[in-house]
This record gives sequence, structure tokens and C-alpha cells, in this order.
Amino acid sequence: MAFRDFFPFFAHHPELIYADSAATSHKPDTVIEAIQQFLREDYATVHRSAYSLATTATQNYEAARIQIANLIGCDDARSIVYTKGATEALNLVSAGLHDSDMLEGDEILICASEHHANLVPWQRLAAYKNMTLRIMPMLENARLDVEASVAMITAKTAIVAIAHVSNALGNVHPIKRFIDKAKSYKALTIIDGTQAVPHMSVDVSALDCDFYVFSGHKMFGPTGIGVLFGKYALLDELQAYQLGGEMVQKVSYTSATFQSPPLKFEAGTPNISGVIGLAAAAKFIVENRLSIEHHEKALATKLFSTLSGIPELNLLGDFADNKSRLPIASFTCSGLHANDLAVLLNQHNVALRHGHHCAMPLMQLLEIEGTLRVSLAAYNTEYEISRLGEILKRCIHTLKTPYESEPIAEHRVENELSDLPLASQILASHSWDSMFRQIMLAGKTLSPLIPAQRTEENYVGGCEADVWLAIISQSPQTGHFYAAYSPSKIVRGLLAILLEKANSLVTKQEQQAFDYNTYLDEIGLTHYLSESRTSGLNAVINKIQSIRE
Repeated sequence: MAFRDFFPFFAHHPELIYADSAATSHKPDTVIEAIQQFLREDYATVHRSAYSLATTATQNYEAARIQIANLIGCDDARSIVYTKGATEALNLVSAGLHDSDMLEGDEILICASEHHANLVPWQRLAAYKNMTLRIMPMLENARLDVEASVAMITAKTAIVAIAHVSNALGNVHPIKRFIDKAKSYKALTIIDGTQAVPHMSVDVSALDCDFYVFSGHKMFGPTGIGVLFGKYALLDELQAYQLGGEMVQKVSYTSATFQSPPLKFEAGTPNISGVIGLAAAAKFIVENRLSIEHHEKALATKLFSTLSGIPELNLLGDFADNKSRLPIASFTCSGLHANDLAVLLNQHNVALRHGHHCAMPLMQLLEIEGTLRVSLAAYNTEYEISRLGEILKRCIHTLKTPYESEPIAEHRVENELSDLPLASQILASHSWDSMFRQIMLAGKTLSPLIPAQRTEENYVGGCEADVWLAIISQSPQTGHFYAAYSPSKIVRGLLAILLEKANSLVTKQEQQAFDYNTYLDEIGLTHYLSESRTSGLNAVINKIQSIRE
């Protein structure tokens, strides 16, 4: 049986190249069946009832800790705390340290490529305790400067927080070096293992880290469940994160005492079915670990060979030097915006992620708006990578081919569109190819904001690509005229179509009363828009209706 056959999703989507496993992974039958069996046959709450079904549920719930501990080389299941995911686990540790005496030193050290979940909690802790947040430096082409970073650990260091594997770049960090150096100064080590656990063997006992976190849905398990591993003595000392039922030992109207870890950190009714699914995922990985690592090494080699053979692509991080043994690659494309490539790739049944990957400061450091990220898992195939390479080349060629203006096609429209040539062309389009051509042509007509006008005040947040929008005094009839800019060709086209209508509405009352979403639907555009692009256009619409005087 091929490894891919364990995952029923792909039988339903045989033509899809799923390359977004760093965001979320698909689930094998064993995980799906474990959850379904619990809900169908074994469902009961845990820890609280004397009847036999609840006792069995509690035994399975606690047995799952042993399975999960086995996955990461933990020799004490009491060190396994269930959370909603890695994000909550990191917040749990950070919040527990706010009024704690556990910290020695006054500096928190993090990697420049950290996910926001391993950055923002430490920002808050640093501000709360008047500490300094220090950032490990990057080398050229988005590689961690390991030597300089390890040297930053001193007697002043209180916390070292670093991802085992970068979600934005795929870099595999030598975390053992950081842990050993931090230990010599009694600094706490907090490792985000979200991208490591699905792909490589992890042994927290050998690493000797203080805390290690990961999420279920990125390791073939369900969403809404994750794990915090912590050395038991530290968990015992760490302050409780949430207060309520289950985590208490004794309560009066004036005071409360709490359970010992891990229950101390599991307030309320837990995600029992999620825990059952997570244990099944952990068992699946342990049973298939060697085949997963062997196959993914071959995938990484094939992916590097394929992407490095496309001259327009700039590979970032360790993958650029073929050092990464994981099939995760982050790259930009010369002369093209990541959003535009992602839109076309989607039309060719390629699912991958583009943008900042919850690592905005990294993108600012690299002076780019975002990247495209291919992230594979053991259910992918080398054939898919070959197809991906060919599709990428085709999409790059399409986007780099200039679209020349052409006369507006003959198409009778209702009166309200008769004076809107861009809307008329969109209404006349009956396929994605035709729609795409008209969007690209529309972008050439957009009245652009000059660089000096691309200010924070004119910036529109919430779009797939950077967008700036402002009113400029240009038309004697209306007194105002909208202009905009985006580095994405597709977004420029969408802006041109939207602003064509906005600039035809004379008064503030007309502008605020107009239903743009219905308009976009009537001209047939929303059929081709993803949810994120619709959200981006809604952000532009809100800006339009808020800035007209």
C-alpha cells in the first residue's frame, strides 16, 4: 500500500497538487476513524464521573499522553499538557512567567524568522517585565547566522525562544547548540517544534530543552489540539494560565488551590475527541517514521532540483544551498508578485501558500512583501513535483507575456453599465482565461498613486497584496477622483474595475449607499474571486466609503 493511500482526501482530489502542509496537513484513515469511533461509540466526559463509560474515556485520554510522550522522546507523561495548539502553548508559558520569579537575566532572545506566535507573546512579556527583546541576525539570502546568534547568549539572557524548523523558510536550526549554551547561563529554552514533529525525529530528553510545543493539525492530526511539553519541575512552578473547573483542587469563596501539572493547565472541559485524534496521529507517525523521513528526503532533493532549474526563482534560506532535508521551500520570482503567481497556480490545481507566512518582521528585514512557499509531506510524490515545475514555468510565462490593449468587445449591457467599459468587458467574459485577460488589461488603465502618495494614511490593510488608495482632486464634475496602487498586476486590475464604478458616483451619499458587493456579483466577477481576494476588495470598499468627504 502506497503511503498516499492512507489519506482518503487524495482519492477525492486526484488532480490537486497539495503543497501547503506547513499550514495544515491531511489526515490518515486511522486518525479519522479514531475520532469517529470515540464520538459514535465511546463518547463521555473525562475525570468527572463514576460511570464506566466516563472511566474508559478518562483512561484513553490519559493514555494518549503516553503515546504523545513516546512520539517526542519524553520519559514522563505528566510533562505533556494539552492545549489548543502551539500558539496557545507559547502563550501559556509566556503568561505563566508574567509574575514569576523563574527568570534570571533581563533579555529575551528570538530568531528573526519566528512565527508571530513565537514573537508577540515575548514582546508582551518583555514590556511587562521591562526586559529587552533581542533578535538573532540573518545572513545573506535568509539563513540564520548561527555563530553570531549563539554568541548572543550571555548571563543577561533569560529566555531563548526559537523554532526547530522555520515555518516561513524551512530552515532547520541547530537548536541543541542554543539549548546547551542557554543552560550554561540558566536561561529558559522554548522550542517551537510545529514544523519539526511531522517530518523528523524529536527527542526532548536528548535535547534537554525546557519547553517544546507543537500543533496537532500539522502532524496529520485534528485542528484545535496541540501540546506543550515542559520539564515537570518547571511546569509545577509555572503559574496557571486559565482558571476554572477541572484545574482546581479545592475552592472556597475566598481562595483556591490548584491541581498538579498537567491538569493545572487544562481548565474546563477539554477537547477530548481532539486528544483521541492526536494520539492516533502520534501512533501513525511513530509506526511510519522511517518511511516518512526516507521519502521526504527524496522529495526535498527532487524539489530543490526542480525549483533551482527555474531561472526566475530566488530560493531563500537553507534550501537555497540544498542544506535543508525537509521538503519546504520559500522563494520569490523575479519581476512578479507572489499573489499573481498564486492566483494562476490555483487555476492549475496547485494549492500553496503565498504572503508573509505569519512572519511579517522577517519579510521587512528581507525587504520583500512575501514569498511563495511549497511545503510537502510524505503523501506527496516526485511526479507531483515535476508537474509543479512545469506549471510554474507556464504561469511565469503567462504573467510575463505583455497583454496589449484591444478594442472593447461588442456587448450590450444594461444602462447602468453602458458607460463603464471595464465592467462591460468583465460581464462579457465567460471563462477564467477571458476574465484573467480582461483583469490584466484593466490594470493598465488604473490611475496610479505616485510613490510619495503611498503613505501609511493611504494604506489599505487586509488585502492579499499591498494596496494604497486615496482621493485626488482631478475631476471638475465630481470634485474628487480615486487613485490606487498595488505591486500585484491582478490586484491592480481589480482595483481599476472597482474604481471605475466608484469614480462614477458623484456625491458622498451615492458612494455610501452603493452596494459594491452586489455590483461585483452582477458583473460576474465574484465567481472568480477566492475568499481572501473578496476580503481584500471589501477592505478597499470600506476605505472608499470612509474617505470621501
